[in-house]
Amino acid sequence: MCGIAGLHKFGDEPITKGQVQSLLLAIERRGNDATGIAALTGSTLSWLKNDEPAQIFLKDKTNDKWIDEVLETNPDTVILHTRLATQGTPRKNINNHPMTNGTCAVVHNGMISNDDFLFKDLKLERSAETDSDIIRAIIDSEGLTKKAIRTLSRMSGSAAIAVVHREFPKHFLLARSGNPLIYAITKSGLMMWASEKQAIHKAQRSWEQRYGVWVMENRADMKWASMPDNTAYLFGPEGLLWHDSFNVAYSYTAPIYKVNERYYEKQKKWDDEKIEAVKEAVTQGKKADWVACPSCDWVGPIPDKYKDKKLSELVCPKDHNLGMVVEGKKTGTDGRPLFD
Repeated sequence: MCGIAGLHKFGDEPITKGQVQSLLLAIERRGNDATGIAALTGSTLSWLKNDEPAQIFLKDKTNDKWIDEVLETNPDTVILHTRLATQGTPRKNINNHPMTNGTCAVVHNGMISNDDFLFKDLKLERSAETDSDIIRAIIDSEGLTKKAIRTLSRMSGSAAIAVVHREFPKHFLLARSGNPLIYAITKSGLMMWASEKQAIHKAQRSWEQRYGVWVMENRADMKWASMPDNTAYLFGPEGLLWHDSFNVAYSYTAPIYKVNERYYEKQKKWDDEKIEAVKEAVTQGKKADWVACPSCDWVGPIPDKYKDKKLSELVCPKDHNLGMVVEGKKTGTDGRPLFD
């Protein structure tokens, strides 16, 4: 399973960086294979995601700058996700949440068992390997509409989801069937939701410095509720627009989260799978956007800003002073093949 969270401002109270960080760190225990954020400002949809735990994701200076820049636009809605990968390797970032092709953004906690059937029956196209991609495909096709919510109810499995769509400014969808979802609202109209109540507590109990030491508020000044099971809420600028049944989980048992127990074993598995994929691409002469170090077998994507550089200008991120190997072509000075 995974963790989801989010914020929406009905009033003038802005969404803060501290709230975003606190929510992500609080739900990390539900998934540490990938972390993602999407923000909707008017009709502008922005997103950022990567295959790393929230604590590492938030320490990255590039990610930190991106969060600052997005929050400066005063977004109406921010949705968050921490992934415990089950279907689709997190090494392919398209498999990580938010699920998006640029029109809507979806975060999902749960499991959909009939996604293959629905893709075929609804004549929709996949853009990711995950079961969650069917939610993205339905919303891309039908928008944030009553029809879309009723189509989503054809899914089988379990789900707690949050969705934004660039063609529906100041609107968002929350739905749950089986998986938990808690929400709370401040007096000034800031709404938060999360898979766990403690995440909202941590995000809203702000810190401040008094007499040289940091202290936190004792309680969060919000009104709370657990979202009713098997329900979908569609919100607009003034609040709840419409609600309906959303019943995809005929039975649900909450999992025991042990996301750290096999973390390194899983990371090695996905790294090995990516190495094999690069080997296959080299063997078949396919074009690849990945590189491999001939010294240490490190494999990773070529960042966009480096894709126009010569192969000899690329250096292993593990500080090896040699060129990289791309698509089976040798660079550097030792002339070793891609994999010895």
